[in-house]
Order: sequence, then C-alpha cells, then structure tokens
Amino acid sequence: MSEINVGSSPAERRKWFDFNRIKDKLVLIVVIIIGILALITTVVSFQNVKTRAVLDNISALRIPVPIVTADILSGANRVSASQRAYMMTGDKKYKEERLHVWREQIRPAAIKLNELKKIMKVAEHREIVDHTIEQLNYYEKLQDEIDTFFERELKDFDLTLVGSDSISLVNLASKVEIKNKLDQEQDT
Repeated sequence: MSEINVGSSPAERRKWFDFNRIKDKLVLIVVIIIGILALITTVVSFQNVKTRAVLDNISALRIPVPIVTADILSGANRVSASQRAYMMTGDKKYKEERLHVWREQIRPAAIKLNELKKIMKVAEHREIVDHTIEQLNYYEKLQDEIDTFFERELKDFDLTLVGSDSISLVNLASKVEIKNKLDQEQDT
C-alpha cells in the first residue's frame, strides 16, 4: 500500500516565494527598486520643504534687513556731516538738509526695520532692533540739543575760517580763548 501524503506533491509544496525561481528574484528586485525610489522621493520632498523655508526667510529678512540698516547708517553719516557743516558755517540749509534726511531716509528705514522685527524668529535679533531704534531716537534728540546749544551759546563765537591765512588763525585762537574763559566763569 502506498500512502498518499497530502501536500507532498511538487505543486502543493511550492512556496509562495522561492529564491530559486527567476520570476521571484525579479519581483524582489522590482520591489526593492520601488522602495528605494519612494525613499529618495520622500527625502527630496522633505529637503525641498526645508529649502523653501530658508529661501522664504532670505527673501523676507536676509535681503531687506541689510538694505534697511545700510539706509540708516548712510543717513546717520549724512546727518552728522550736515550738522558739522551747519556748526562750521551757520548756514541754515545744512540744518534743513539734516532734518530732511531724518524725515525722508532714517525714520522710514527705522519703521521698516521695526516691521521686519515682527517676523524675526530669534529673540536676540528683536532686542537688537529695539535697541537700535532707541539709539536712533536718542541720537536725533542729541542732535537737536546740539543745534539748540549752538544757536543759543556759540553763535556769538563764529568759528568759521574764512581763509587759511595767519590773521584768521589768530582770530580763531582768540575766540577759542574767550570761549574757554566764559566756560570757566560759568562753571564757578
């Protein structure tokens, strides 16, 4: 008698996946390639999202902030030069030029910098912007006080040099000496 073993025939013993068959090997290779491609696509998509965030940050902050600060620094240099020219010559056009630069260049740039502060993510950067705006306000107030002092106190001592001859230098030295004496009298 022969026994019939159920499931012992070659057709029944066939496994679902067998490394000895070429068809199964090809299916495995295709599945691995598709998995690798899916992983690469996921990584590239994630990097694109990160790159987009960095580019948005650059376009929102990294480009405008240096432009605005350059406007502020340029304006500060201009108002400083205008104030020196006003004090040396006493010509009101230099004072008007200084006030114009504050009105048309520095204040708008400070407002823009304050707006950019709202989208800054680093707290230290926001504090620096606050400190910068505070210092700008202090600098403007100081310039106004210098103008007031100049117009009230130093106008009598016209320190301009009309020429570079020795007579002008002697006159300048005598005016400085008189000013120093008056300063000493005021201190006592």
